[in-house]
Amino acid sequence: MWEAVRTGCDWLDEFWFDCAARLRPNSLRNLRLCVARHLRWLNDAGSSLQEATLDELRRYLAMLVDRRLADATLVVHRWALGTLYRWVYREGLRIDNPVVKLAPMIRRTRGLRWAPTVTQIERILHAPDVQTALGVRDRCILELLYATGMRASELLGLQAWQVDSNNRIFKIVGKGQRERLVLYGEAAAHWLHLYLREVRARLIGQGRGDGKGIAHLFVHPVPILTMTYTHLWRMVRRYGQCTGLPLLTPHVFRHAFATHCKDAGMDLITLQTLLGHASVATTTIYLHSSMDTMRALLERHHPRGIEYQPFQRDRKREP
Repeated sequence: MWEAVRTGCDWLDEFWFDCAARLRPNSLRNLRLCVARHLRWLNDAGSSLQEATLDELRRYLAMLVDRRLADATLVVHRWALGTLYRWVYREGLRIDNPVVKLAPMIRRTRGLRWAPTVTQIERILHAPDVQTALGVRDRCILELLYATGMRASELLGLQAWQVDSNNRIFKIVGKGQRERLVLYGEAAAHWLHLYLREVRARLIGQGRGDGKGIAHLFVHPVPILTMTYTHLWRMVRRYGQCTGLPLLTPHVFRHAFATHCKDAGMDLITLQTLLGHASVATTTIYLHSSMDTMRALLERHHPRGIEYQPFQRDRKREP
């Protein structure tokens, strides 16, 4: 990775050292890839970082757009340019910072992905054969995915110490290393209790034969015992195919959780907290799922609505 971004410049190591002190590993990795691509482009164009003009930066971004990169990737590239040229200007390697005159890359709002109906979810939850150990484990996982809206990575990373059975709460570290409490209901609590009491130890016995060193809550009866995303994806896809939903994935349960809660009247801030979104703007993708409900309310309460009925307060009858 280091060789990919070396150009013979003495300042480059200083730049990486400065960025490593304040960026997370994933952000630093993305920055390295973006900077490497930009420096190669400048070299091919016969320019350099110290001589790059505003027009050249615009052509570079236009090239990225022409490559049909995802909006999120374009935003990262624009951020990387800003980080690089701001540092170069601050260190006196340039007399100006051309990036300040670049228009920001706008990430288009994503539409809501498909979410199963409540009836479809009920069919999926009842698909596992709970007469078997794996069936109980699978039912527990499906119940928790739907009851909490957790990400698949959060569920697979759960450990026993994170479970507060008395209050039906998981203490997890989610995306961006943000800590939050995840609530779950009585139905999920029933299957989790059954799994922990009767099934988990049995699955461990079918695998390695002892539970030493196995910290994760959900296990798979193979020698390594660790349940991976591939195991989870295949399990969910199999039950989806059995119930007529061949495109079912673990993340669809998160969308179903959020969609059904919003349709039932949950406010956006509460939903944001339960999902662990850093910004409420991310949660607004679930607003359009309630359009039919909001349209019906508008027709009922607006004076020009087809079902409008004036609100009349009860008045005490005069004696």
